[in-house]
Amino acid sequence: VLTEGIWESCLNSPDISCEKFGTLLASMMTLFQILYHGILWGPVWDAFGAEAHATWFLRTVFLLFVCFALIVVANVISSFLFALQRQVGDRERDTLIQNE
Repeated sequence: VLTEGIWESCLNSPDISCEKFGTLLASMMTLFQILYHGILWGPVWDAFGAEAHATWFLRTVFLLFVCFALIVVANVISSFLFALQRQVGDRERDTLIQNE
């Protein structure tokens, strides 16, 4: 969606949005880097705001991706830590019961 929305305007005036979302590969790489903190999403958001061709729909799609992806990553990490803590707690409880 982001590539399709930006692509037409890239033919007339290349800019940072075209560099980051001008092709499908560039869009995928940019979103991957944002997800894993390879690049900060704030400057990309600012570039969307500075460009006249970045409509409210493209900005909304971009913001929803960032919010959804960061929440998913945070939940996966926290669930992993919770499962790890539970395993350690179960082992510790079993050891205490065995020692009695």
